[in-house]
Amino acid sequence: MATTVEPLFQMLAGSLLSTMAEGSDDVFQDETPSSVTSLPPQEDPYSNYAWLRKTLRWYPPVFASIGIPGNILIIVTLIRCRRRLLQPLPPYCYLLALAVSDLLYLVSVLVLSRTLKTMTFHLPDPDWYYGKFCSYNVVVGYTASYASVWTVVAFSVERYIAICHPFRHRVGSSLKLTIKVIIAVWLFSFLLALPYHWLHCQLLRFNLNNEM
Repeated sequence: MATTVEPLFQMLAGSLLSTMAEGSDDVFQDETPSSVTSLPPQEDPYSNYAWLRKTLRWYPPVFASIGIPGNILIIVTLIRCRRRLLQPLPPYCYLLALAVSDLLYLVSVLVLSRTLKTMTFHLPDPDWYYGKFCSYNVVVGYTASYASVWTVVAFSVERYIAICHPFRHRVGSSLKLTIKVIIAVWLFSFLLALPYHWLHCQLLRFNLNNEM
């Protein structure tokens, strides 16, 4: 009796194991496609900012079309007034430096708006419209922006001394000192803007590595 029961149990155990194996294969085969198809489609993270990109395309040209002729007019007017002066005064030099910095900034903004047509929202595109010049244009723009701000600061300090301390202003005010201050402002602004070139190069490499 024992000899007849043992083969029966072996047959039942073998059939049960084979059934479990087939069922497990069916489960994995059924779950694999569903797990893949159940993933939501990936959307462009910058699709919600499409309106901002469109605004940035037309806003800088309009802004620059007003500011560039205005600053050119200021520079021409100051140059013509220079002929009537025996010696340029500090306010004249500061106004001329401010007009030049604003003009340079507006030109850089106009160039940058051209690159926004092929530029992602915050990462530089490898196929920039003006090539590698765009990374240098960023430095030029920031340098002009910082120079404009610090020129106003230096001009305000000069006017404060001239009004509140007129005797000190007569002693310490000279054309050479004003030119030195303007040169120092531009050098300081360039040093502040120089890291942006390295930052944009790193972003460009990061974007290229992601595309590869």
